Amino acid sequence: MTTVPNRTNTTNHFFGSADLYAFVHYLNKLGKKTNWLFVTLDSNRGDSLNGALSNISRMLAENQVAHWTGQGGLWIPQAELTKKYVEDRIVVLFSAAFIFPENIKVSERPFFNATTDRGRAFDDSQIEACRDEIIRLGALAYATDGCGLQCVLSDEELSRRIDEIYP
Repeated sequence: MTTVPNRTNTTNHFFGSADLYAFVHYLNKLGKKTNWLFVTLDSNRGDSLNGALSNISRMLAENQVAHWTGQGGLWIPQAELTKKYVEDRIVVLFSAAFIFPENIKVSERPFFNATTDRGRAFDDSQIEACRDEIIRLGALAYATDGCGLQCVLSDEELSRRIDEIYP
């Protein structure tokens, strides 16, 4: 059994001209090794996402992308996120993921799966719901791109350094 640190302090960041793809590359530069649980892919969430997972999983396997499915979504190790197929098909607009330490490979089913809309940041109730879900799941962060990058972070290092990406 893996022990997940208690992550009660979160920070919220919104970058209107940034995207999920840039955040993936930033985490790589930091040397962070994480697993991403995608809960929304190109606006597909909940039952819509679950219905598409077998087809998505097959296509990822055909393109030699390490992944697995679990409660509430599609898991992909961060190192796989920079593969061309993943960049083109998974890390796209209107997608969202919880980000976990690399030793976490399963999670309780996430309920929060919002994306940003029309370049607007999450409102206070969305930030609170996201924060509560991060804490409940033991995630490092939640990141989404639906016309602007929204990051809610519980990881102290990421919280301190995120403004380096988009000063």
